[in-house]
Amino acid sequence: MAAIQTVETTLGELIEALTEEAGQVVRDEREANMLVAYILSDIFRKSEPISQSWH
Repeated sequence: MAAIQTVETTLGELIEALTEEAGQVVRDEREANMLVAYILSDIFRKSEPISQSWH
């Protein structure tokens, strides 16, 4: 089984990194921003809900 690696970052840093990478794949800025939006949407859709109790 593969180990899970956790990376602590801010949402802004994630958006910046995704935007930089998308800009290398898609030259049109608008399309790059849409690609970033799709990626973020996919990440948040697959995320687990926040625990309702404090541990």
